[in-house]
Amino acid sequence: MRISSENIMSYLMRCVESGQFKKVTFSTYKRDRWISVVNMPMSQSYRVTEQGFHPQELTVQGRDVLYAVVKRAIRHEFSTNKTANFIRI
Repeated sequence: MRISSENIMSYLMRCVESGQFKKVTFSTYKRDRWISVVNMPMSQSYRVTEQGFHPQELTVQGRDVLYAVVKRAIRHEFSTNKTANFIRI
């Protein structure tokens, strides 16, 4: 499924609110850059993996911090690509 990068944050936060996901991955159309968010309910945290121009992996706690980290990652990785694919597991 393709969605605009502007809608990624609202979709991700709906997934976080429901708590019913293990992993959400957003990638560019060519899949050369991607952002993955893994829900780790036992530690009440999220692992954010960013692969592309600025590869990094962070573990964050709290929705506000998750929102800020993913929003920054979207600016890094999707600034030149206005659409993204996503996979929800």
